[in-house]
Amino acid sequence: MKKKMRRITAFLMLCVMISTISIPTYAQTADDSTDVKHETVRVAMLQYPNFIDYDTYGNPSGFSCDYLDEIARYTGWTYQYIPVSFTEAQKMLEEGTLDIVPGTQYTEERAERYDYCETSMVVDSNVLCVPVDNMDFYYNDFKALEGKSIGVMTGSIRKDQFSRILDEAGVSVNFVEFDTDAEEKAALKSGTVCAILMTMLRCTSDYRIIASANPTDVYFTCNPKNPSIKEKIDAAQQEILSENPYYGLQLAQKHYGSVPRAYAFSEEERKYMESCPPVTVAISTDMKPTEYYDSKTNTFRGLVVDYFEKISKITGIQFQYVARGDKKEIIHALEDGTVQIIATITEGANVERTYPLTLTDSYLQTSVSLAYNKNMTDALDTDSCIALKNGFLYYKDLAEKQGYTNFVYYDTFAECVDAVNKGEADVTYLPNFSVSSLTGHAYLQNVKVFSSEITNYQCAIGVANQCDSKLVSILDKALASIPESEKETMLLNAVSGNRDEKTFKDIYYENQTTILYLIILVSVLIGALGISLALHRNRTNRKLEEAMATVEQANAAKADFMSRMSHDMRTPMNGILGLTELSECESDVTVLTDNMKKIKQSGQYLLCLINDTLDFQKIETGRLKLEPQIVSTRELVTDVIQMIQIDAEKKGVDVQMLTEGANLDGLVRVDPVRMKQVFINLLSNAVKFTPSGGSVKICFKCTGHTGNIAHDIITVTDTGIGMSRDFIENHIFQPFSQEHSDIVANYSGSGLGLSIAKRLVEMMNGSIAVESELGKGTTFTVKIDFENVAESEVENVSRQTEMKHQQTEELLKKMHILLAEDQPMNAEIARRLLERVGCTVEWVSDGQKCLDCFEASEANQFDTILMDIRMPNMDGITAARMIRNLPRPDAAKIPIIAMTANAYDSDVKKCLEAGMNAHIAKPIEPQKMYETIAAQNQGCMHDDSMVLNQSEIFGQVKRWK
Repeated sequence: MKKKMRRITAFLMLCVMISTISIPTYAQTADDSTDVKHETVRVAMLQYPNFIDYDTYGNPSGFSCDYLDEIARYTGWTYQYIPVSFTEAQKMLEEGTLDIVPGTQYTEERAERYDYCETSMVVDSNVLCVPVDNMDFYYNDFKALEGKSIGVMTGSIRKDQFSRILDEAGVSVNFVEFDTDAEEKAALKSGTVCAILMTMLRCTSDYRIIASANPTDVYFTCNPKNPSIKEKIDAAQQEILSENPYYGLQLAQKHYGSVPRAYAFSEEERKYMESCPPVTVAISTDMKPTEYYDSKTNTFRGLVVDYFEKISKITGIQFQYVARGDKKEIIHALEDGTVQIIATITEGANVERTYPLTLTDSYLQTSVSLAYNKNMTDALDTDSCIALKNGFLYYKDLAEKQGYTNFVYYDTFAECVDAVNKGEADVTYLPNFSVSSLTGHAYLQNVKVFSSEITNYQCAIGVANQCDSKLVSILDKALASIPESEKETMLLNAVSGNRDEKTFKDIYYENQTTILYLIILVSVLIGALGISLALHRNRTNRKLEEAMATVEQANAAKADFMSRMSHDMRTPMNGILGLTELSECESDVTVLTDNMKKIKQSGQYLLCLINDTLDFQKIETGRLKLEPQIVSTRELVTDVIQMIQIDAEKKGVDVQMLTEGANLDGLVRVDPVRMKQVFINLLSNAVKFTPSGGSVKICFKCTGHTGNIAHDIITVTDTGIGMSRDFIENHIFQPFSQEHSDIVANYSGSGLGLSIAKRLVEMMNGSIAVESELGKGTTFTVKIDFENVAESEVENVSRQTEMKHQQTEELLKKMHILLAEDQPMNAEIARRLLERVGCTVEWVSDGQKCLDCFEASEANQFDTILMDIRMPNMDGITAARMIRNLPRPDAAKIPIIAMTANAYDSDVKKCLEAGMNAHIAKPIEPQKMYETIAAQNQGCMHDDSMVLNQSEIFGQVKRWK
């Protein structure tokens, strides 16, 4: 533990050391001294937005105010801000009634009238602006200004500067002077002037820049009658810039970096945009929520895509997206022209030297987080293994600066995180936006994350050098015109709208304890049932000695029963877990879809086994009913083979399928669940009792036809350990039987499975026989007839089924369902299934809340109540009775449907006696649930549910009352 803490401490100290490299230190300032004399200095409040103006609370704010506050740290001044126009400010400064006017451009004439400070505040540019919605002007198209009126501030030298540009272009305009910024902008709004001249610092998002020129320095100008003002500002500026040479630029970035400025496009740029074909953009597939591929919608999504869609609206350029490959693939795509843009490129790290592209201005800022393995026992050093995503130069550059040399590369960030989790790497670098998506999984139990802003970096758009250079300037202008509020909204939507759905693996790791308890509970229930069955079969009036023997036999039967259940249930469970494991590393949507289909098939088969096991008395008493369906022979056989294939491959047993005159491409009418149950028992036993290197063959042979009936013989042959003649003749098809020999002792025998298989075959009017010899393998032979079905009949049944489903879904649209379910996961499943067909669902977590909710609702507000049985506070049976007894007309007639795991006949009877209309067993079968709800709201019976007719319902109501 101490080693682990030393390692993490060393890592964090390294990060802090890196951060201090770029953090300036400040010398002791004047406000730290006690001998500074406080003096009030008068400052011109020019009311230029962002530069110097009043905030919403009436306090001075902006670039100049922050700069003056910094100067006050050295001078000890306090300020009195006096609202004046620029012309008034110049006059008052000359008279000595003002001390400072910020933001003044230099001229010789002005320098004779008042003092200029030695150091400029910042470099500013002159810009010509029109209202932001004015698209009539091209950028720097001075000819279009001929004869127009242009607004300018009185006393500003920008008029003379811009006049020289217009004279060179041979253009004559009418300059109109205004005393204040507000008057100038009001004239533009009213149309008195078509454009106004201002500095870049005064330009806001309300204006579109149609020309710019003459970047010049702007200064603090000072009271000439008090030279000490200039002297103190000069000294303070020298101190400020010695401590931070970029102070002015950083302050400008603070106040103007987030101000969107719309630029007019030049005539050439507009022509390019109008004729530009769709531009291909390379997008990362795994940086959620900034840029990623959504496999559900088969589209690229994220914040970056939102930016490009916004750019498309501004420019009219259409963008299409492709997956971004590794470094080599990116370079090749840029050079051969298949990709014109890389969506995000980190500035720095010699990017433009490495890739054949040009960067736009930055448009995204993020930072790097570090994910490390919590079980690391040694401190990080230069030999530590760093997992990096291929193609991300900035991360490699950052790691090298921190002294690391041992790198391992992966194609995705998810693979990097997985490598850290498994201990294959010590640390990986991740984009901060994507940390939650990449590491927020319960199964990543060894991954810890350290986030820090020491590694902030800027991202830009990379444009291939082969593209027209105008594309870069167009993208820069479009990005600059997006308001900061809209950028924040896009970021918020990207983060909040991309919650990761939990995977099967997440749910498993989050609920391991619960799952363990469930397994123990199921085992206890199955064990208890086994003991009960064994005691029931062996209960006699024998003497005490015989009773003791019976108990011993019951214990043996329990062990037998658990062994058989383990055998029968493990086959589909192995399929589920095996396919789940394969799916975790699969990215092909087609393969994933096929895997999910197979998992569902195995899960349905497992459920059938559980149902048969818990209700085994139905088989013994002959009450088990077959449910024939029209199925594809090929799919039926393939499903069976796939369920046992994984175990066979793991064991090294070759499974082969043969045919002799049998048509596996047709359709037959058969109970698919029971047929699968028969052959999975036979095949899984064959694989289990066949050593590695052996083989199992299943052969389908047709011996003839009678009308549409095919007479088939199906054999399952293995090269396994075989069985003794005595066991075959006397025990093999008996429940709870196994061969007691040293050879079979190492295997889980199949007693119950073969007994069920034989009875099912006989129910299908078939026969099953076995031939075997110890050490030479076994052959099971099943003779059975199959009814062939024509395609036309299938189409007719499909049309009828589809029509029934459409009618059901049409009836369910806009139904209001009250759902009572205490388990949130079960409630979520039911709610989403119902909402999928248009229902509105209101969920409550127990019977009491269900009663209260219904009682508080308006008459006929709810169409149906879905009621779980076992719930806290009040169970479903009690809640149903109390709802039926409420003194309101809809209480007696609203359909109440039990939806519960209590699936015995006695449970169904209790539900109906309590006033419920129908019973649906869990796990939920969506179509059965839909049809049951529809049937109850049509007032008709449903074939697959136990329901009461209306006369019985009202009879029950009378008895309750």
